[in-house]
Amino acid sequence: LRLHEIEERLSGGDFFRASKSTISNIAKIASLKPELSGRLEVTLLHGERLQVSRQYVPELRRRLEL
Repeated sequence: LRLHEIEERLSGGDFFRASKSTISNIAKIASLKPELSGRLEVTLLHGERLQVSRQYVPELRRRLEL
């Protein structure tokens, strides 16, 4: 499947689009760190770090009620 098709199937759950190439699980977020560029650095529970692009930050903030 293409990423947008996977995103449609997972919509409404704990998953969110972090960038054009990444979908992640909100329930696995350990911490958020804002960056000067407007992006967020997300650290997941298992230690992996990923960048949430500026385009997807508002949706993540809304879903986390920040």
